[in-house]
Amino acid sequence: MSFTLNGMDVHNFNDVATAVSTGYGFGHAAMADLRDLTGHKRLGDHVRTSISSSLQEVGIGHLPSELPNNQSEEVRLYTRGSRIGKIVAAVLHPTYEGDTLLQDLVADSSDAEGKLKRIRSILNGLDV
Repeated sequence: MSFTLNGMDVHNFNDVATAVSTGYGFGHAAMADLRDLTGHKRLGDHVRTSISSSLQEVGIGHLPSELPNNQSEEVRLYTRGSRIGKIVAAVLHPTYEGDTLLQDLVADSSDAEGKLKRIRSILNGLDV
């Protein structure tokens, strides 16, 4: 089974990592597509754990942090350690360094208010 992510055909979790990296470290996929990569037919607890582990093994994080059990739901994927990965980490696991990153992100922008509103919108939509 395969699906398209950031314009690339995906056949395995290594392909997921490649596709996410071409999308500036960000992408999204339906749970059914990720499930199909495991060869399973249902999204039970063990399958979701397997998906999460497989993504982690190739350097990909996901939101929400607990994968949904509904196959039609989409999850956000990001490259750990990428700029967006660092932003996600700064929000989910607050540190002084993360706070500085977020402040710099907003301060460096000529449209700081617009970016801050966008970050808040994204965070308000997360169920963490």
